Amino acid sequence: MVAVDSLIPYARNARTHSEDQVAQIAASISEFGFTNPILTDGDKGVIAGHGRLAAARKLALTQVPVIELGHLTAIQKKAYILADNRIAANAGWDEELLKLEIAELDEADFNLDLMGFGDEELERLLNGDGDTTGLTEDDAVPDVPTDPVSKTGDVWVLGQHRLLCGDSTVPILYGWKEGAKHFWCGDRDQSDIWNYKKPHVNDLHPTMKPVELVERAIKNSPMMCLGPNVVVAVADLLTDASNAALLDIERIASAYSHGKQMARGGMVVDLVKKDNYSAALYIPGKPPLPLVGVKAIGFFQALVDAYRGGSPGVPTKQLMTAAGSACASPRQLLGNEFWNSVEGKYVGFPPGVQRGSYQLLV
Repeated sequence: MVAVDSLIPYARNARTHSEDQVAQIAASISEFGFTNPILTDGDKGVIAGHGRLAAARKLALTQVPVIELGHLTAIQKKAYILADNRIAANAGWDEELLKLEIAELDEADFNLDLMGFGDEELERLLNGDGDTTGLTEDDAVPDVPTDPVSKTGDVWVLGQHRLLCGDSTVPILYGWKEGAKHFWCGDRDQSDIWNYKKPHVNDLHPTMKPVELVERAIKNSPMMCLGPNVVVAVADLLTDASNAALLDIERIASAYSHGKQMARGGMVVDLVKKDNYSAALYIPGKPPLPLVGVKAIGFFQALVDAYRGGSPGVPTKQLMTAAGSACASPRQLLGNEFWNSVEGKYVGFPPGVQRGSYQLLV
């Protein structure tokens, strides 16, 4: 084993490794172990394994297995660096056998993301290249189910985004009724009246929307700084007056504040995994907390489970077990810099406790 910090990448390495690929390598190492040693010359210069070295650093590993090829000349070293990458790329696949292997792994409920195949590749290998064109008419609309999965007001968690289910059949409403009170939206730096042509009605879209008008409003809005989308269900915000074309401005403001809170941290405590190696912690009123590494994810998942179970305080030893670590403290497990950024903001001691257990600060 050799210290990671002592290894020197080849300055003219022509092989590139994207962040996504490095994350895949890191996930593979976490699942299977460091099964492929890094190859070095006699002076700890990396010959093969630059991607594995980057993944080791991403995983905060301090040592990695190394095979030293000190017998290679400078020219042989240069040639091997190219040959090691190129010869492997020249290999092919037996498609039928590959499909059988992938299918068996899928049936065993194994995480196929660890294989390195893209979503489209996996879809093709599992389900074939079936032609789905021409199965429906362009204007065909499915019947509304008796008990739909999504209902107005439902909130779906989509990674770092929140999607609020509304009603797309309600036309967009714009303009002010004569004599009605205007709603102050804050830093408006343009005129109140914007002149745009009225959209033409057609058979496909009877309620055409003023797209250019909405686009300008979005670009002119300070609400762009939110990041994740905030969707307001207009159908629920109509006034009770006889003129149903009016919107209840106070209810719109309330719905927007509600949506903004969801965009900034969600409405419930949750930990959402992107893959086995990365996730995000959501706590109402706080920015989403990105988590990297199986140990960090295990640590915070235990805190989330405890909070949901009604006993938010979790003993340190139990947290270390959930993280799969023998570390003595969260600081040792997560590192000083990360722990300093979350202690007192996302994680802290339960009330009246000074040591020995932790809980989420909700």
